[in-house]
Amino acid sequence: MPARPSGLFCELSYCQDTMPGFIKPQLATLKSRAPKGEHWLHEIKYDGYRVQVHLNRGRKKVYTRNGLDWTKRFSAIAGALDIPGEAIIDERWLSFTRAVPTFPNFRQS
Repeated sequence: MPARPSGLFCELSYCQDTMPGFIKPQLATLKSRAPKGEHWLHEIKYDGYRVQVHLNRGRKKVYTRNGLDWTKRFSAIAGALDIPGEAIIDERWLSFTRAVPTFPNFRQS
């Protein structure tokens, strides 16, 4: 029996030694009311850019939620993510003015 391949991204019988490309994110679904019960957490949704950052041994790639490569557009922010090794981070980037989120300022950057 051949040895099972190893690598950072392994799921069941699927393994690869390189970073995957863009991964389509799960998006929120609009509902008429929030679910009830003690097992639910709710948070304020701020307007910003939903991005997926791929960090691969010093190389950085930033994707929009639609899979556009915006690495150059967000190079200053991506450059601040100094994480060794490999990681994929799904996050929302916001712009604030005096502790108030200001999406129009972010769009103009």
